[in-house]
Amino acid sequence: MEQDNDRLFKINPISQHFNETTDHIYKPGGKLCISEAIVLWLGRLIFRQYIKSKRHRYGIKLYELCKPNEIVLRVKIYAGKYDDLSGRNHTSNIVLALMDGFLNSSYELYMDNYYNSVGLAKNLTSKSTYVCGTLRFDRKGNPENLVKKKLNQGDSEWLRSGSNMVNK
Repeated sequence: MEQDNDRLFKINPISQHFNETTDHIYKPGGKLCISEAIVLWLGRLIFRQYIKSKRHRYGIKLYELCKPNEIVLRVKIYAGKYDDLSGRNHTSNIVLALMDGFLNSSYELYMDNYYNSVGLAKNLTSKSTYVCGTLRFDRKGNPENLVKKKLNQGDSEWLRSGSNMVNK
């Protein structure tokens, strides 16, 4: 039965309708960003999240593809560790799922360090999607010689591999 495997079976039609409707009525310009939001939820829910840095700390976590002026284009609801996008490379899977339909169209994608990685940047640039964002220094795939390099105040170092550049 579909209900056993899908925690969001009651609201998936609504989120799919929202994503399809925004695709039909709004064609964004060249810049997109990926963000997360939390919808306040104080009741009992198996995939309710606690995010210390958010104003409403408990709730349902949403991944959003937005325009820089905060127009939401797509929404993906996080349903816990048994979500279809969870597991290995969770953040890369989220980004690729949200960007489905926008790849190979020369968009600029802005992300924070939660989503961004060198491997994801290479994957997206190979699909004509330009990536800009901060990196976590301990993310797998980062160039170790750049991460471990000690810099004085005001100094800068960078490495380039094809069309990808990492700057410290």
